[in-house]
Parts: sequence; structure tokens; C-alpha cells
Amino acid sequence: RYLRHEPVRARPPTTGYVAGRWLRRHWPWAAVASAFVLTVLLFSAQMMAERDAALKAERASRAIADYMIAVFQGADPQLTGERDVPVSKLLDAGRKRLESQLADQPTLRAELYTILGGVYQTIGQRNQAGELYDRAIAVLSEADAPIALASALHSKAYTEYDQEHFPAAKALAERALALRRQHQSDSVELITSLRLLGTIHLYLREAEQARARLRSALTMAEALLPAQSLELAQTHLAMARLHMNLDRGTQDAETHAKAAMQIIEQVHDREHYLYAEGMEMQMYGLAYRDQLDQALPIAEALSARRIALHGELSYQAGYALFAQADLLDLAGRRVEAIALLQRCIAIQEQLDGRKALSMSPPLNVLGYAQRNAGLYPEALASFRELLALRTSQLDEEQAFAAEIRLEIGSTLRRLGQLEQARALTEPVWAERRADPQTDPYASMKAELEMAALLRLEGGLAQASEALDRIDDGAFDGLPGRRGYLLLERAKIAVAAGNADAALQLFLDAERTLGALGEDHPELWLMRIHRAEFLAAQGQLQQAAELAVQIADHAAPSIAAGGDWEQRLAQLQQISIDDG
Repeated sequence: RYLRHEPVRARPPTTGYVAGRWLRRHWPWAAVASAFVLTVLLFSAQMMAERDAALKAERASRAIADYMIAVFQGADPQLTGERDVPVSKLLDAGRKRLESQLADQPTLRAELYTILGGVYQTIGQRNQAGELYDRAIAVLSEADAPIALASALHSKAYTEYDQEHFPAAKALAERALALRRQHQSDSVELITSLRLLGTIHLYLREAEQARARLRSALTMAEALLPAQSLELAQTHLAMARLHMNLDRGTQDAETHAKAAMQIIEQVHDREHYLYAEGMEMQMYGLAYRDQLDQALPIAEALSARRIALHGELSYQAGYALFAQADLLDLAGRRVEAIALLQRCIAIQEQLDGRKALSMSPPLNVLGYAQRNAGLYPEALASFRELLALRTSQLDEEQAFAAEIRLEIGSTLRRLGQLEQARALTEPVWAERRADPQTDPYASMKAELEMAALLRLEGGLAQASEALDRIDDGAFDGLPGRRGYLLLERAKIAVAAGNADAALQLFLDAERTLGALGEDHPELWLMRIHRAEFLAAQGQLQQAAELAVQIADHAAPSIAAGGDWEQRLAQLQQISIDDG
């Protein structure tokens, strides 16, 4: 019995012992039977899992359908008593229903939060979008749903970026990128995350990180995506923005903008909103290569296109008007720029409110345009509002705040309020002098402004010493701006009674600023200082004739009722009175 693998009778016939002997005798059949049973069990388990997944998907689909039906029933006039219910009202109703109808499916609810947040973002209601993204992130962070979580994080990052909350946007975008590297490698989503994070680095002035992220995004997009992919076009647009900000004077921004525009036109047409973004990058690329005559028609067409696509009351229209005004200001057409900037600010105020950060760029350019057009009280108000806005909402604004304080001080000086001007100018000037890392251009602005104050206070030697400290590197890429240094030296010579040196310095300053172009209004406005000098020297006829020429050529930069207009009128009146 032992040799035949049968139970021996010398020991108790326990179940395990008997079964073991049986399996030893019949192991081939037992193996086949076991394999068959295991296969049946695995198949059954798979069928049950698929059944459960299908039931779960069916429940989710039914829940979404019920949710969507309930939301759109809110537009039924028979149920609501209203006709043409606004989209925002439907969204608000849908947002409330999410809590009650999908209470037992938190992950699905969180994914719908992300989708609904995207719609709020699209119609410009960023605060509501951000709240929904926060809810989605909170739920998905606790669930095993890394892809959905990455989507919610990315969407929230974009909303923060869109509101210029760049540090917060960066932290969210980095989390989304890490998840997508882990779970969505070689995907469109990963390219999108790289593109967004690279753009955020750019606006945080983290140049090398921006280049690395955006180059990676473009390399992946060119390797993985079809040649006519919109994501590839958007990556080209991001590269154009990078070069526009970091590589001014090159054609790289225009090259990428044209590549994007070609793709967009082939996939859709020129009416697609992304085509307008390509126009914007092309426009700025030309402007930064001093080709304003080619850039300005594009800017005007861009404003018309975005207003036609999105309406006057839209972020797109507001930004297009801002971009056009920015170029008009560079071209010296400040009166037109001011009008467009005021339209832009009115749009932003209706969309976001007067205290939103989106007001910052147009207020900044408006302050400079108003001051350069001779509207000093108006410029002072714009700069003060800008300073209060930025410092109340952003903690990292020390450098920007110092720059605006310097501009407020400069405007106060022009208004004759020297004591208040010094209180703002001197701390910035001292800080920049003490810091060896100060940018030469920033240092030049502080020294030039302090020199003007010292001159007006009678400290001519100190004013000259401040000008002597200006580094030539401050004029790299901006050779014409040396004209303002020569202009201040001319004014010091006038104050010192050195008429011959003053006249020569006035002429040298005008010749240097001629780099802007002989017909540029800014050059002609500079000549008002020589005209006033000539009048003071008794050469009234020459002064009056020059004033007439200035009024004619600089008209695009002379605001009605402003300082320039009054000074020119006074010069001409002196000549008339003398006659």
C-alpha cells in the first residue's frame, strides 16, 4: 500500500492524509482539474469586474445625464417663467445641483467640478472657476485618481496665471506636471503642462527655467503630434512669447508666430481665436525691432478682430486695445493711446472690478502716456492707483513698487512739488546706489531723476556728480535715450549761466534722440526746452517759429489742456506780445 501510494492501515485515515495519498496517485488528473477550475474562477472574476465596471459606468452615465437634463431644464420658459436665461445663471444652478445629485459619487462630482470650472473660466468668471477647482482638488487628492487630479491642478494653475498670481500658479502647475510625468508620459497633457509652466516661469522672470520648459514642450510636440495639431500651434505661440520677452531685436518671435498662424489657418481659418494670438506675437516682434510702421496696422486689425469675435466687453477685446495703445505710445501717438487705454480700463473694471490685478498693465502704460502727453495731475492719479493696487495684493512687489515710487516722484517734480518728490525719489536713489547688482538702466533712471531734483534745488555740482555716475551700459539697445542725459546737462548749464554750452548740449540731445526717427513726436517735444532757452535769451522770433513747428509735428503727443500745450501757447504769445 505504501509503494502504491495508498493510505496505510497502521495510522489513522485522516482527511488530509487520505487526500494527499489520492493526489499522489492521480496528480495528472488533479492538475488538469485544478487548472480548469482556476480558469473558470479567473474568467468569472473578470466577468464580475467587467460587470461591476459597466454598472458603475452606467450609473455614472445616468447620473451625468440626469444632472445635465436638470441643468438645461433651467432654461425651459414653462418651468422658470423666463426667456433667454443667461449662461451664468444656468451654471450657477448646475453648480448647486452637483452637491445633491452626485453626493454618493465624489470622484465623478469632482471631475464635473473641473469641467464646470472650465466653463466659468471661459466666460470670464474666474473666482467661481477657482472655487470649483479647489473643491475638485480637495476630493481628488483623497481619491486614487491621479489623472483627474492632474487635470484639476492644471486648470486651477491656469486660472491663477490668468489673474497674474504667478507664484500660486507655479506651485499648482508643478504638481500637475509631476503627476503627468508619472501617469501620462508622452501625451498631449504633458506637453500642455510644460507649456503652461514655462510661460509662468517667463512672467516670474525665471528665464532659464522658461527656456528649458518651453523647448521641451516644443520638442515633444514636434515628435508626437501631427504637423497640423493645434497644440503644436499653441506651443509655437508660447515660444514666440518667450522670444518676444527675452530676445528682443531678433526675428525668432515672428518665426514662431508665423508657424503657429500657418497651422491655425490650415486647421481652421483666420477667424479662429488662436490666429489672433499669432498676430499679437508677430506685431510685438516687429515693434521690438523698431518696425512700428508695420506693427501698428496689425495692432489695429487685431483689435477689430477680437472685438468682432468676443464683443467689446471681453478680456480679449480689453487686451487687444491695451496692446494697440502700447504700440501707439511707443510711436509717440499718446493722445490716441490714452483714449484706447481708458476704453481698456473701462472694460476691465466691468469684468473684474477696479481693484483687480488685471487693471495693472493698462494703468501702468496710461500713467506714462498721460505724463508724456503733458497731463501731469492725471498721470499722478494713475501711478498712485497702480502702486496701491500692486502693493495691496502682491507681497513680492518691492522692485516694482520702487519703480512706481520713482515715477510718482518724477511727476510731482514736474508739478513743482519738490519736497514731496524728494521724499519718494531719494530712498529709491539711495537704495540703487548702494546695491552693486542694480540694473544699469534702473540706476540711470534714479540718478537722472535725482539730478533734476538737485538742479531745481540749486545743487548744481551734486546734480552733475549724479549724472557722472551713470554707466554707459544703461544705453545698450537704447542709444537714443542718452539724449535725456544730455538734456539734463543742458539744463544744468542754463542754471549755471553758461549759455553757449547749454545751446550746444540742447542740440546734441536732439541729435541723439533722433535715433527714434526725425518725425517722432518725442524728438519734437524735446525741442521745446531749446525754444524756451531761446526765448529766455531774447531770441523771441526764433523761439516762436520753433514752437509752431513743435506744435505741428508733436501734435499726436500733445494732450488738450496739458503742460505741453500751455508751454507752446506761452512761447507763441511771448512773440506776439513782443511784436
